[in-house]
Amino acid sequence: MERTSICVVMMLALVLYSSAAFSAEDEPAGGFGGEAEAGVVSTKGNSDTKTVNSHLTITHTGPTWRHEASASFLYASDHGKSTAQRFVAGEKSSYALRGRGYVFAAFRYEDDRFSGFKFRSIESAGYGYTFLRDGVDLAAEAGPGARQSKSNDGVRSNDLILRVWSRLGWKISGSAGFATDLTVTAGRQGTVTESVTSVKSRIIGDLAMKVSYELRNNSRVPAGKRHTDTITSATLVYDF
Repeated sequence: MERTSICVVMMLALVLYSSAAFSAEDEPAGGFGGEAEAGVVSTKGNSDTKTVNSHLTITHTGPTWRHEASASFLYASDHGKSTAQRFVAGEKSSYALRGRGYVFAAFRYEDDRFSGFKFRSIESAGYGYTFLRDGVDLAAEAGPGARQSKSNDGVRSNDLILRVWSRLGWKISGSAGFATDLTVTAGRQGTVTESVTSVKSRIIGDLAMKVSYELRNNSRVPAGKRHTDTITSATLVYDF
């Protein structure tokens, strides 16, 4: 009961935080941007496989507030049988402090049919700092939060967690860039480590090609499930 109450309070705090951010009257309409990416692989003949990978990110940046909403979907099948199906959505709002520091609140929801969990959701808040800018970007953030999970057999769990995130970006040239993100979510119900590394190169105008490698490790998984999953993908990206 105590953990459930804490989770509810965290969710309400996040809703109020985001509402205040979007309704701030003194925040002028700033720059909207984002990227949409998609990749499809289909084979016929001796093998019959299909893979669809898509991702959408929308950002709004003002003088003090920055909001980022994202959603991704992965689906794979072999001879008509699903072998992967994952949907992830999230939102993060951050408020810039003096210097290079900022505070943030974030929410993430994940539905991975082959992970052993029906869903997992995370709410977190904390402090972040931008160490480097211009050409080479380096930022990190950390803060407490709450995690709710439901396994495929119907068992629910609530957990207090510590979330740590870092990002390193390098603008290789005017048309190419490298980025790597690392997220660690640790609690009594296990530690989840996620790493996403990508190289992006502009083809023409706002159209680019991205090659990425994602590694995900869960220290505690249901019986019969592996601890580590990896995804290697090549997608077309449209920047807007």
